[in-house]
This record gives sequence, C-alpha cells and structure tokens, in this order.
Amino acid sequence: AMGNYFDAADKERLSFHYENALDLYKKPYQYALLRNDKFHMGLALLKQASIYLKQNELEKYQQNVRLVEDFIAFENVPLKNELKSIKIRYFALESETDSVKLYIENLIVANRDNDEKSAYYQFLKAELVKGSVSIAELNSQIETLVDLYEDGQLQNLETLGFAFSVLSLELLNEKAFGGQLQILKFDQGALPPP
Repeated sequence: AMGNYFDAADKERLSFHYENALDLYKKPYQYALLRNDKFHMGLALLKQASIYLKQNELEKYQQNVRLVEDFIAFENVPLKNELKSIKIRYFALESETDSVKLYIENLIVANRDNDEKSAYYQFLKAELVKGSVSIAELNSQIETLVDLYEDGQLQNLETLGFAFSVLSLELLNEKAFGGQLQILKFDQGALPPP
C-alpha cells in the first residue's frame, strides 16, 4: 500500500500537479505514522519539501527539512543522502555554489556502487555547476543509463529523462558558445563561418 501511495503522488508531481501531489504525500505519511515508520514518514516529508522548494515556499520547505534532520539525529533514520539531495536544490537557489559542489561530490562518492544514482548526480552537477562535467563524460553516463534500461535494471525512468534534458542543454550551450566564437572571429576579419 505504501508504494502505491508514493507512486500516485510521484505521478502527480511529475505532471506538475503540485497541490494534488502534496495532498497525496500526506497518505503515506499518515500510514507510516500509524506504523511508527520514521523512514517513510521522512521520505514523504522530503518529497513534500521538494515541491515546496519549487513553489518557493521556503518556510514550509525548512520545516519539513528540520523534521527529517531530527529523525536522522534522534531516531537514526537512514535518510542522510536523500536529505542532501533535497538540500542541493536549496543551495543552488541560494547561489551557494560551494555547498552544491560539496554535497554533489559526497553523493557521487556515496553512490559509486550504484551506476544509476551516480549518473544522476553527475547530471545534476552538470546542470547546477556549469562546465563541471565534460560532454564526453555525460555521453558515457547516458550510455550507462541506456544499458541499465535495456537490461531492465533502471529503477527510475525519470533519471534517464533528466539525463537527456541536461545533455541536450549542455549541447545547446556548447553550440551557442561556439557560434559566438565564430561571430567574434568574423568580426575580426576572419572568413565567415561555412
């Protein structure tokens, strides 16, 4: 039952129906509360926090994060990496680039034995810290994700979609930058681009 609640809420979140998703995340939280399941309570709070961050409701975001931090500190709930993942977006919003880099690097190391999560964090790094990951490395990570998908081992199809969107933007940025260089060369008397 817990997985069904999360699946329904995740589907709404991915469809940008944030209010519906927030309501649906209450169900696994309540179900987990009845079972005193702090892990799933924390997971529901973090998923809600990610939506609050997208809606720029920073007070609600902070409230959920503090609750999860308490679960981790006092109940030893294993959600440290999930919490770091949510905090990365907050740090990016606050332009705290050093914290973004540090948290992403920690998560890449923590997930070095999980190809899918490691690839996800490489793409997150490429998205949030411009120029930090080469196109060649991103292509290699895409190949890894496609192989996982073809082998039926990809746990979250969202990861592959995210990876392709980041790679596309990186390629467009590289192309645009290259175009600017060609224009600069032309302005300086060089031959026009072909």
